[in-house]
Amino acid sequence: MTKPEKTQARTGGETAPERFLDRHLGNAVHLFLTLLAVLILVAAAIATFALGVGAASRQLESEGVPSARISVIPNGVSLDRFAPRLAPRPVSTVLTVANLRTEKAHEILLAAAAALAPTYRALHFKIVGDGPRMNELRALAATLGIADRVSFLGHREDVPALLADADAFVLPSRSEAFPNGAIEAMAAGLPVVASAVGGLLDLIEPGRTGLLVPPDDPRALADAIASLVDAPATAGALGAAARDEVSRRYSFDRMVRAFEDLYLSHLEMPRGVSSRAA
Repeated sequence: MTKPEKTQARTGGETAPERFLDRHLGNAVHLFLTLLAVLILVAAAIATFALGVGAASRQLESEGVPSARISVIPNGVSLDRFAPRLAPRPVSTVLTVANLRTEKAHEILLAAAAALAPTYRALHFKIVGDGPRMNELRALAATLGIADRVSFLGHREDVPALLADADAFVLPSRSEAFPNGAIEAMAAGLPVVASAVGGLLDLIEPGRTGLLVPPDDPRALADAIASLVDAPATAGALGAAARDEVSRRYSFDRMVRAFEDLYLSHLEMPRGVSSRAA
């Protein structure tokens, strides 16, 4: 008996499933079915994937999942939502976007703002996000004497516009998986100052695409923010490099291609064969 012909490789033309989908269902349904198929594969233990970066992969491995069964697909962001910055500009507005919870360490940002206030009188901080600590943090800002330097904006639906108006982004979290707020700030071309924890370690290359500081260290956070205020050209270069990094590694189109490649890699291999071994 002759062996059936091997499915045609993607580099040599469309596979039969691709031709059917492209001709009869359209791109939207194609994408939906691709994502659904990936989820089914995961549920069947053919592959395990994580929306995240190195931290997520390490966590799965620590729980006993073999590394060969993990495919890491970082979240994607649509760059079209964020206008590029055409030139460096003075740093006077610092933005953070995060729910007002303990692990986000907003009190560290307020302490840093208080330390900067006597020297940098034009510096203003905007805190976007809602949560159980709102009243506590407002009271802390008043106690520190910086209530007029900090705006609590609550939950907002216009984050891209707020990023466009800001000059720097800060995320002083004690823990982060994959910080969407930071990646959106990078997509907007903002210099980012963040804690050296979790997914931020994978996202930011210190000195090139942003600045990392130890968590729970308001002095280090204040010094990093001051370095951006004192050197607008450096802040602009960090922001431009951050946007380039998002375009290269974290774009929405790249995420969709990664899901599709994962699906097709399992569609085209024999049952029980790992994609890493194929």
